Amino acid sequence: MQLKNIILQNSALQYVVEHVNVLSSIGRKVLYASTFSTDADYLEREYDHIDLVIQALQQGNARAAVENMEHALMCLQDITNTLYHLQQGNVLDDVELYEIKHFILISETIRQALLPLQWVNIPCLEEALDILDPEHLRVDTFYVYDVYSQELAQLRKQARNCQGNVPAEIIDKINDTEDDIRRNLSRQLTGYVSVLQQALQNAAYLDVLLAKSRLCIEMHLCRPAIGNACTQYKGLFNPQIKSLLQAQNREYQPIDVQFGDYPTIITGINMGGKTLLLKTLALSQELCQLGFYVPAVTAQIALVQEVMTCIDDEQNPLKGLSSFAAEMKKINEILSKIEQKQRVLVLIDELARTTNPHEGRAIVSALADILQDRHVPSFITTHYDMIDTSCKRLRVKGLRKETQWNDNKDMADMIDYALVEDDENTVPEEALKIAEMLQVNKMLINKAKQKLQREE
Repeated sequence: MQLKNIILQNSALQYVVEHVNVLSSIGRKVLYASTFSTDADYLEREYDHIDLVIQALQQGNARAAVENMEHALMCLQDITNTLYHLQQGNVLDDVELYEIKHFILISETIRQALLPLQWVNIPCLEEALDILDPEHLRVDTFYVYDVYSQELAQLRKQARNCQGNVPAEIIDKINDTEDDIRRNLSRQLTGYVSVLQQALQNAAYLDVLLAKSRLCIEMHLCRPAIGNACTQYKGLFNPQIKSLLQAQNREYQPIDVQFGDYPTIITGINMGGKTLLLKTLALSQELCQLGFYVPAVTAQIALVQEVMTCIDDEQNPLKGLSSFAAEMKKINEILSKIEQKQRVLVLIDELARTTNPHEGRAIVSALADILQDRHVPSFITTHYDMIDTSCKRLRVKGLRKETQWNDNKDMADMIDYALVEDDENTVPEEALKIAEMLQVNKMLINKAKQKLQREE
């Protein structure tokens, strides 16, 4: 699957991609055509390229070269269609011939800037440039020069001597001669189509590579290590939420999390960051396998064939399905992939929350058992207690005991989002405590407490 399709399903990924400052239209096309790769060797090579660029950017020893590259990349045009016309044996017009000359000048500027760095191989196109620039002026224009044909030079001289009253016969001869020259230029350039295409793709890749590297520095992303079965994050964070909190002078709490080929059930209070965690796990997995660095202090990531999520805000109400029906349809799709022996990362938020608790618990327990039996790396968040399964359980720590709330404090700042092992088969009961802190009507709180006591 390509990046352009994946971002339609992941708003967090869309946020990151919007901050990849690609300078050219063809660079953006290459970026959006990035594929979700399961090839560890390819991904390692991609990370190596990013490493080289980051080191040079941080050391500052390539500043002048990078500035020259970026200025050239801003002028880079997508001449894919022109090269296709040339490959098909068509005679190019003046605009198309100029596009090729303009590209070669840009490509040569980039190639010269890259020589001491060797990040990307841009082939030399001087021979092709000489065809379009026989006088070696290296000016960013195209014209059917007199030097192409002695006959053309003589005809144009005759036309100038006519002082504005040029006979139609001379005009026709000039046009025919110019057409012959364009035909000859196109024929000569045909032999350079493949190297021109390579130069165009490599220049576009350089654009993406520079943008990715700058993104790593700006967002403090880390290079992931490719693991076999275990995925482990230290300091995992969501770039979009972190940026929003920083704009409010608030701190983001990164999360440490580890998982393998088994399901994990996560419980915790509302506002506990469970949904955000699932979205961030999906984001990081997708970034890793699209050839990006990931939002963490350190990361080891096991590759999967697909990331499959079932999160409420991803459901499409326009499909005419109830929330539960849409959720079950998605679960069925996930199970179908698993039955096909595909290795997928499954992330499910508040499974079966819209049905009655009795059946909801049964559905969560049944799915957890299936994921456990099939060794599927997966997370299920839930508010249900008494889940009948033996799989791993984590809990969001919840309210910080030492913190007192007041009207000037955001409730989210009072929550410890760290994950802890949870051996109990119960969910935290902090709703009434939060209601009290928010100074909700005491009559409601007292009656709720009385009912809880009677149930106990």
